[in-house]
This record gives sequence, C-alpha cells and structure tokens, in this order.
Amino acid sequence: MKKNHIIIGLFFVAAMMISAKTITPVLIITKQLHEPGTNRSGLIEQTIPADTHLLLVSSLLETDAAIGSIVEPASGSICSASITPGITIRNVGTETLNSVEVGMILDGSPLGTITTFNNLSLVTSAESPVLTLLPDFAPEAGLHVLKVYTRNPNGNADISSGNDTVAVTFRTTPTLPLTYKESFESETFPPANGSAVINENAGSTTWTRTTDAGKLGVASMTLNAFNYMEVGERDTYRTPKIDVRQLDSVVVFFSVAYKEYEGAADSLLILYSPDCGITWLRTGYAKGGPDLSSSPGTTPDEFIPTTSEWRIESVVLKDLCAMESVMIGFQSYNGYGNNIYVDAINIAGFASSLRNIVLTSIDEPKLAECTNSLSPAVRFINTGLDTIHSLKINYQVDGGVITTFNWTGSLTRCNIATAVLATAVSSPGTHVLTVFTSEPNDLNDLATSNDTLRKTVTIYNATPIPDPVFEGFETAGITGWGIQNPDGGRTWERTVTTAKTGVASLWINNPAADNVNSAIDNFISPVVASSAAVDSMFVSWDYAYKSGGHYPGSTVLPLDTLEILVTNDCGATFTSVWKKWGEDLQTVNDPNYPSSTAFVPNGPAEWKSGRVYLSPFITPGGFQVYFSSKSNKQNNIWLDNIDITSKILPQRLKDQGYLIYPNPFGNSFLVHHLYAPVELQAMQVFNSTGQLVWDNRYNGNANTEVNIDLGNLAKGIYILKMIYSNKTVVERIVKH
Repeated sequence: MKKNHIIIGLFFVAAMMISAKTITPVLIITKQLHEPGTNRSGLIEQTIPADTHLLLVSSLLETDAAIGSIVEPASGSICSASITPGITIRNVGTETLNSVEVGMILDGSPLGTITTFNNLSLVTSAESPVLTLLPDFAPEAGLHVLKVYTRNPNGNADISSGNDTVAVTFRTTPTLPLTYKESFESETFPPANGSAVINENAGSTTWTRTTDAGKLGVASMTLNAFNYMEVGERDTYRTPKIDVRQLDSVVVFFSVAYKEYEGAADSLLILYSPDCGITWLRTGYAKGGPDLSSSPGTTPDEFIPTTSEWRIESVVLKDLCAMESVMIGFQSYNGYGNNIYVDAINIAGFASSLRNIVLTSIDEPKLAECTNSLSPAVRFINTGLDTIHSLKINYQVDGGVITTFNWTGSLTRCNIATAVLATAVSSPGTHVLTVFTSEPNDLNDLATSNDTLRKTVTIYNATPIPDPVFEGFETAGITGWGIQNPDGGRTWERTVTTAKTGVASLWINNPAADNVNSAIDNFISPVVASSAAVDSMFVSWDYAYKSGGHYPGSTVLPLDTLEILVTNDCGATFTSVWKKWGEDLQTVNDPNYPSSTAFVPNGPAEWKSGRVYLSPFITPGGFQVYFSSKSNKQNNIWLDNIDITSKILPQRLKDQGYLIYPNPFGNSFLVHHLYAPVELQAMQVFNSTGQLVWDNRYNGNANTEVNIDLGNLAKGIYILKMIYSNKTVVERIVKH
C-alpha cells in the first residue's frame, strides 16, 4: 500500500476548550490527505491543546486567489454586438492579495493575452470591484462558453487551483435583416430566432402560441385575458433585433383580433427598443376596449375570432439615424376582459437616399413672442448616405417674400446642424413661418417630403393691457388673444353651436380623425398688466366636457386634459395653476362610464365654472394665461366667459383684517376676512333684546367671504359676535 502524504495548514487559531472551571486554549488544524497517483483526497480536523503558549503554524494557502464572479457577459441571452468582459477577484488566502494574473478562454480557445492586476490590496475574504478585461469581443450569434481564470497570486504559484476558474454560458441573439415575417406556424414559441416573451409576473398568464385561430394559417399568438385575473399586468412579446442601419423608416404590419368583454377592457400597445430591450419606448399605437375591438359590440363569452374578425394594423417608425437595431414589442395590458390575438407580423424597411436632408425643428421664434423682430433658428439632420457640404435654407412669413440662407459645412450621415437665419419683422398678431431646405451639394434632394416645416407664431403687444380682460366669444374677431396649434391638426375655434351664456363659445374637436394623441393646443390671453397695487388677481371661466370612448378613470389609456398655465415671460417658463382630465374634467354623466357620442352641452346645467387665484403665481409687470388642451381623441372640450380681473381691497380691510359691509344693510351683509380665517370658530347675530337669531360654527373651514342673510328679520340694531380661538370681536350692525 502506498503511503499517504499529509499536508497540514492552519485555518483557525481562535478556538478554546471551555469547562466549568478552566479555559484551555487550543489550535484546530486541518489535514489534507492525498493518495499519490490517484484523485482521492480528503480533509480531517484535529484539535491540539496549546496550554498557555501560542504556536505559530505556517500555512501553505497563504496566497490563494479566485474569480469572485463574471459580471459581463451575464448568463442567458446577450443582445449587445460587442462585449466588454468584467469580473471580480476574491482573496481566499490568508495573505493580503496585491496582484494576480487573469486569462480568458472563449469556446475552448484563448481570448486575448494575460492581464495583470496590481495594487489590489485585498485582505482575506475581500472581493474587488468590477475589473475590466481586454479585449472586447463580438462573438457570432449562438451559444458560447467563456472561462476566466486566475494564476500567480502575488507572483507565486496558486496552491489551490480548484477555485481559479469560473465559466459562464451565454447566447448572443442574431440581428435579422428586413423584411421580417412571423405567422407562428412553427410549434416553437417564442420562435427560435431571438424572439422572447417578457413576463415580469413570472408563472402567470402571458403570450402563448395557439391553434384556436389564425389570420394566415392555423396558428397565432394570444394573450388569454379572459382567464387572466391579475388586472394591470403587462406582458410583452418582442421580436429579435432588426437591423435598421442604412434605413430611413420601418413599417410594422400585423393582424389583431379582439372582442370586448362586457364591463372589462384590455389594451394593446406597440413599443420599440433601440438598446436591446433595456428601455422600451412607445410608438403611436395604443388601443383598448372598443378602439381595439375588431368585432363590433361586446360578449359575455370567451372570444375566438372567425376569419372575418381580424383587422390589419400598421405602425411607422421614423428617425432611425442613431439606431443600429430595434426590437418591436407587442405589449398587453390586462383588464381581465377577453383574449387578444396577434398574427401575420410583417416588418418592412425603407432604405435611405443618397441625399436626404430632414428639417427637424424651427427652434426660434417661440410659439409666442412679445417682440416683432424674429430671428428664425432651425435644426436639420442628414439622413442620406452622402456627406453634405452645402445647402440652401429658405423661409417666408405668411406666404410673402422668400429669403434664402446659404449654409456650408461638412455634415455626415446622422449628424445634426443648426443655422440662424436673417431677421424678419412682423406686426402683432398670428403669423405662419414657413422654412424649407433645397439643393444639398447643389443637387436635388432625393426625398423632399421632409424638407419643409411650418410654425404658427403669435406676436403680442409688448405693452401690457389693464384688467379686466374678458372674452365671451360673442363677436367673430377674438382681438388680442392667440391660438397655438403646433401639430397642425384640429385646434381651438369659435362656434355658435352652443354657449354657457349668449350665442357663442370656444371649442376643440378632440376626436376628429385628423387629430393625434397628445396633441397640445393653447388658447392664450393678451399680456395683462400686474402691479403691487393690486391686492388679488383672478381668472375665471366656464367649461363643459363629457368622456369619450376610454374609461374616464383609466390609468393606462390616454385621456383628454385641460390645464391652465401662467407665464410671466411670454411663454419661456410656465406655472400650472389648474389641471383636470378624465372623470375629474367631466361636467355631465356618471364619471365611471365612457361615451361614444360627440359631446355638445345642452344648456347651462351641463357646464361648470372654474376660478383660480393668480396672485401667488404672477410678478409685477405683465403675465399671460394659457388654456391648454391635451387631446387624446376622446371628446370635445368647450370654453366660455373667460374673465381675468383684479381686486383692490379696502384699506380698512387691510388694517383690521376683516370688514363688514354694507352697514347699514338691506337684507344681507358680507363678512370679509383679508386671509382665510382658520381660527374662526363661530359667528353669531343677536337682536336688540339679546336673542340669538343667526348662528354658524366653523372648524378651520370658514370661507374668506361669508354672506349673512337676515331678510326675514325686522329692521333695527343687531349685534354680530365673531368668536376666534384667541379672541372675540363684537360689532354693531343696522338693518334699515
């Protein structure tokens, strides 16, 4: 029999043997037994009394380095084209680890050269921060194994090599060219092409393949919302990466089938990710309930579509210049309603032209200006393949004389440039500024549909006008007020269809077909004067609204919004002073139910009034009030009787903090406090004989102005007693 070789190493010196009367220090040593010529080995422990002497035992595991973890790449699917390896190193020896060498092996072959890390200063059991290895590498699509190993800790041989190597298995997803098609005919789901399902509520219902229905063949993809009880869950089916380099735009076609369940609505959103699924951005497609339905009406039954109950949809993605690839996501929002089906996904791309300048924005002038001198500033991008060295930028105001600016430079593909054009002079009022580009590199632009932008600019008289400023829309011309319509769709307009008072009002046709979601339209007041002499400034208005097709309390589907904004600097900055949407904006109907009919208020009862105290939000000089509609294609919003007015308080009110007027009075009088009387507990009125004839109690909720009606009482002298938490005020009042 071969002899056993024994290796002894000190692991712990802090153990003690304890009895009721004595404490005996001990050393615990570990023996590693190894039988030469075999792979058989083992560990045994032995406890050795140390009496009162400390025995120093030298360990053969003083220097032992290990890979703590492979941080990058992580296991699973990897989307990035290029991988920068990242690791941590852990010291499992007893000696401080100052240096170590690290190498990599990818799919069985060495990757790069050995990297030496110095100045680590890792004490026992410490782990380093993430360390970067070289080189970066870009493996082909498929399954890969990366091994990372350490060697020569502190310049010595690593005695324990069993912990030197760590491996990670990962799969790089392919980037597919267009055209991309998916009809789910293969039994594999998600399709084995880099597609995936994102189900954050793991184990719950999510997108699956079904053969219950199909648009093109026997199968499709479905979200079984009929049996999905977790309301509010989002599930996403995503495509593989799609190569969009050299593309100008992408169109996503797909077929959808859905029938709304009675009393519950589900939603479908189309998203895209330019960074391999790290972030997801919305496209313009978000439909739910009746908007998503491809079959009319509702049903109490689980929905399985027939051939005629499918609808073809399309989504266009533009501005792809900065992107190398995109993923398309089909995201459901579960309302515990009915099944959603998707099939026949067809994604097509449109290649960029050699010369294609896109005018992206008119940065100046602003939508509202308080000066008649305009200096247009524009921004444009080269989405073509050729580098652009020269360009003509042309503009005109209200269709007048064209002014041309000759730009020169070097603009490569997907880069942006700006230009400030010659100054133009315009009078107060609303004007249309048109800017268009031409002749890139003195040649024709091969895609002219994106060369022109228009901007409606309202110029206001810089001299503020005094209040009151009232607009009841009774005359055809709305003098001094402005309208901003950035998207060019439907906007605020005067109408004689209905009104709160009189014959006319202002409305915006939100559900019009040519509107877009999130379109913002502003109705803007003139510049109104404000000064320190004004005690209070208010804006009041009448409004009417009824919910559209989306549920008014929805937190998922976009709803119409009305917001009141105040600006002290001609639209450079804003303060929101009032904002309502959905059920809070409604002036009629049960707020829990949507409406599919265009709303026209029928009489004053279907209007409400709004009033905002503006003084905290305005500064001396001049201010403007914006009535801002954010349309989400739901229903009409109506406005009438906008009144901006100030109030100068009597000096006596300012001096004593309250005022009673009129006094003497006829039937009623007003008790007006300068500030909200939070300490007021009661107001009482007594007649001349001391009898209590009027009494009201408060708990910090008294209004600033309280009207007291004594119309049913006899003429004569009365006593008003106001009881506060810290005082009582008594005043004599006379009814004549």
